[in-house]
Amino acid sequence: MAPERPGRDVEPAGAMRALAAIVLLAWLPGYAWSRVFLRQIEGVERLVLSVALSICLVTLALILGDLLLGIDVSGRSAVLYALALAAPPCVVAARRALSSRRGSPTAPARPRS
Repeated sequence: MAPERPGRDVEPAGAMRALAAIVLLAWLPGYAWSRVFLRQIEGVERLVLSVALSICLVTLALILGDLLLGIDVSGRSAVLYALALAAPPCVVAARRALSSRRGSPTAPARPRS
């Protein structure tokens, strides 16, 4: 009998979870923030910046959450931080999209005195 080789028996569900975690932790928060602040960057530059920014933001959130709030560093907390970091820029992007459809500026108009 041939010896078993580790890593050959990967379950499809486990592979899908790993892929989702990579996208969520290493791309989504950075991509969302780069769309808000750096609209002129596209392509490979945005991809590289998104990955670097995501890794920095999620790592910083994990460290600060552990030190300041006492939240243990785990996979679950990393996913929650990534979602929390990606939510605000998604709201900004949705607001911009809605305001551009209406033809109004992004910032609300101030009343004249």
